[in-house]
Amino acid sequence: DLFYECLAHLSERWSVPDIATYGMSSAQLWSCAKHLRDTLESQHRVHTELSRPLIGSRFKSARQIFALLEKHLIYPDHSAILGFYSDSYSHWTVLSHVNDGSVFLFDSAGARSLAIKRFTYRQPEAKSEAKGCSPSLNFTPTCLIMIRRRDPA
Repeated sequence: DLFYECLAHLSERWSVPDIATYGMSSAQLWSCAKHLRDTLESQHRVHTELSRPLIGSRFKSARQIFALLEKHLIYPDHSAILGFYSDSYSHWTVLSHVNDGSVFLFDSAGARSLAIKRFTYRQPEAKSEAKGCSPSLNFTPTCLIMIRRRDPA
């Protein structure tokens, strides 16, 4: 099961009880995503590409980023993971699709959609970037992982 594979991987480098209590940083999520990509390839022959397209990008607003995601998610072999934080909440979720001013989710907390206008995209300061995403439904460049299934080489 991929969930247990992820927990085992995380436990090699971090405290899983701390992650369960305080949430997963963007660095932990990226590490887990890369590990699961490798596991899917070696054990199930499912080949995927991961990218974090916001790192070093010139995007300035959440609306621009969700427009990019809308184009990405129209393909059945594409998905995306977004981590976001507020003053009282930190969470990551799998995005299903984007349209009509909302982002639709496959979410463990049961949320089905969120209004795009609730999100703010922030360019991080070097200090806060090391900790993960910034506080408020805010997200930073490291908080978005785009996934695409690909044919084996």
